[in-house]
Amino acid sequence: DEPTHKWGRKGTRFSVPRYVRAMGTGHENPLGRKEKPESIAFVLQILVDVSGSMMSESERIENAVRACIATCEAAKKYNIHIEILANDDGNITTSSKYLIKGFSDPYDGRTKSNVVSMLNAFGGDNKDADAIEAALPRLKSKMQRIRGEVDRAGSLMVYISDSTTQEIATKIAADDARKYTPFEGTAITPDGGIPAQVKYHFGENSIITRSLDEFPSVFGKILQRHIVRLKPRE
Repeated sequence: DEPTHKWGRKGTRFSVPRYVRAMGTGHENPLGRKEKPESIAFVLQILVDVSGSMMSESERIENAVRACIATCEAAKKYNIHIEILANDDGNITTSSKYLIKGFSDPYDGRTKSNVVSMLNAFGGDNKDADAIEAALPRLKSKMQRIRGEVDRAGSLMVYISDSTTQEIATKIAADDARKYTPFEGTAITPDGGIPAQVKYHFGENSIITRSLDEFPSVFGKILQRHIVRLKPRE
């Protein structure tokens, strides 16, 4: 009586197929194993500081570029969607050079050339908070689309810099981003008080490289401690 009453009140004729789709047949096994493997996706957004200080010593930006290329090449075999954004004070959303690689862009020769272009195309001032705030809606939009396509999806925003601004706005922006996605900030150099600044703005768990040459491997550790959480469930 209930289904008939339900559809009758709505002025819709009772339909057995519609009722089965809505209520099930009674023979489902909700605790049974899935017949097909669980589909998983990971959304990774990399923000690269391309301010003057990153350019002043070529090893800094070179190691950032090496880390980005290695990550893109390693991710080609997996359902990992990567976006790379370059930022300084004159290059946040307004410049065509801002978007180095979009989430949907394949990693090919052209994209690799765009990544390499970060070596010499920039050099303004730091705008850490603005960069994070501008990037977050892009990550949110991608996650909304990807969640409808897979069983489980994870995300991570990573900020690569050789320093951070002194403004409290940077810490606030990082905390706001963390309300939606895991967020990591890392210093590409251990010089002076930079590690302390990064840990203050981006969190005490930030992984700081001990030398410039170690940065690509440090970046790999940052990614690993997040991606490993998306292992297929038994």
